[in-house]
Amino acid sequence: MEANKSLSEIISDITISLGIPVNIIGSTYISEAVKLAMERPSILSSITKELYPTIARKFNTKTANVERAI
Repeated sequence: MEANKSLSEIISDITISLGIPVNIIGSTYISEAVKLAMERPSILSSITKELYPTIARKFNTKTANVERAI
């Protein structure tokens, strides 16, 4: 990976290489989840109580929608 790529670009490249299409909302949520986990690794110990609700608030949707899309 190139050193001058942004974190978002690196995450996008990884999701594409895993076969996750960028045009589905779940890929956006996954990218946000990775960013949050890199900023606060402890968030991974409470995925349904903290990670999903944080993503839902950012994208103005319901926690269940985030969970389903991911």
